[in-house]
Amino acid sequence: MSNELIPVNAGIQKYDDAAFELAIKSSNAYLDRLQLLTSNSELCKAGEFPVNNFALVVGQSHKDLGKEVDAIILAWRPKAVEFGETPVTIYDPQSDAFISIAERSADKDSSCMYGIEFLLWLPNVGDGKFVTMFCGSKSARKEAQNIKMFTGHGVTWISKKIQTAKFTWFVASVRECSSITNVPTPDQYTPVVEAFNNPPEAAAPELAPEVGRER
Repeated sequence: MSNELIPVNAGIQKYDDAAFELAIKSSNAYLDRLQLLTSNSELCKAGEFPVNNFALVVGQSHKDLGKEVDAIILAWRPKAVEFGETPVTIYDPQSDAFISIAERSADKDSSCMYGIEFLLWLPNVGDGKFVTMFCGSKSARKEAQNIKMFTGHGVTWISKKIQTAKFTWFVASVRECSSITNVPTPDQYTPVVEAFNNPPEAAAPELAPEVGRER
């Protein structure tokens, strides 16, 4: 049997390569995420990732994005997660399940986190990329109050030092950024924002953040 291509008219193919790539990507309900890895992270403890750098987390891989990351904050939503063999993700802050996870999050080794998840556009990753950023620790939830004010605006994600009489730690924060030129078009961001704002009741399984016990 010959392996030569059959001489057919290529014009019969309706869709282009961009449509192909879009179709095989994961659902917008499960986007890659941005995460600040601090000294509590197992990867940082093992010397496999720089301390207080941001990571683009894709599955089990962590790509180093450096100390500062430009982004546009597109939207936010409440989120509670109980990690485990079958992770449970809840987005309704008034539901009993959300409240239960929030209450148990203070217990040691509870595998529960809750807070605010932001939808971001990263203009300097490839041609631009949509990701999420989950502020799920006690300090991150407090910082989320400041981050929320920048919704719809450009920011630079940075690590913020928090110091008490006994402890010093770092949390992800933002400052204003007006130099972003790679802005997504409405055709690009509208379906992503719609999916983000209307997550399925049974969300895709999630991986626990690569951190130790955060404050």
